[in-house]
Amino acid sequence: YPDKCELKQLHLVSRHGSRLPDPENIIAFDELEKIFANVSVAKGWYKNPFLMRKSHHLVKRGELEPYFDGLQSRKRYAKFWNGVEYDPEVIKFQSTQTS
Repeated sequence: YPDKCELKQLHLVSRHGSRLPDPENIIAFDELEKIFANVSVAKGWYKNPFLMRKSHHLVKRGELEPYFDGLQSRKRYAKFWNGVEYDPEVIKFQSTQTS
């Protein structure tokens, strides 16, 4: 923001982190595993690493991405964040609360 302006509010919208594949893609990976099982040179080579019960779950990196977004915000808007102490009544966070 321009030096002559004073930032009074900051609304940071951040998308969730990286996730595991959705059920449709996991099924496609299962089909790929079956195809490779029938190819003599590839038998046992490919195993689908994605479990259906974990579809859409955040990967480890995805869990860290919101944290890194916060670090970037603190770096980019250092003047705004300087001296700010966290107060849940003033600084609001909102999420879907799903992993």
